[in-house]
Amino acid sequence: MISIKSNKKNKTIDKTKMLVMQKTSQAALEFLTTYAWAFVVILIMIAALSYLGILSPSKLLPERCNFGAEIGCVDYTMAGNGVQLRLKNNVGKPIIVEGIAVSSGKTELSCASSIVGTTWNPGDVIDVPIVCDFTDAGLVEGNKEKLSLEITYYKAGSSSTFSKVVQGGVFAVFEGGGAGPGCPNGVCEAGENCPADVGSCTDNQ
Repeated sequence: MISIKSNKKNKTIDKTKMLVMQKTSQAALEFLTTYAWAFVVILIMIAALSYLGILSPSKLLPERCNFGAEIGCVDYTMAGNGVQLRLKNNVGKPIIVEGIAVSSGKTELSCASSIVGTTWNPGDVIDVPIVCDFTDAGLVEGNKEKLSLEITYYKAGSSSTFSKVVQGGVFAVFEGGGAGPGCPNGVCEAGENCPADVGSCTDNQ
């Protein structure tokens, strides 16, 4: 008789343990399910914000243009086939621009500017049109893009042997399209044209 009662008592304990384990498992499953849905919602929100560009760091950063102490950047714009800069000679003496190099990331672009070979007097603020081939640059219209520039110059009365390089950059919205620097809306004044290799309006010959 004692043995039978002991078996019944053990069975009751086993059933109680099973019920407790079932409830615990159910609670754990509900907990995981609730947080799994919350995690999915968070992922959807992040994807939506990323799609709208809200999480893009480049959209939060301000536009800028700088070339250091020697050359001041007064204004700038980045169009579909070039960059238009308004620069100031802070060197203190007349200089001759020997060349301008433009690159996007690690890709050097094919560019030309009418300022190359000209004399730039101290304190003068001039427009610098730079026509570039952006075909392989990977620039996206409407996005803020960064271009690195190098301006090589030497002082007037000296020679290219003593040339110096000023490094700078432009971070601005890539407008795309457009006619090119120096040619507003692709139309020059009467008697002028806008050759692609110069990028500014010149007198017709």
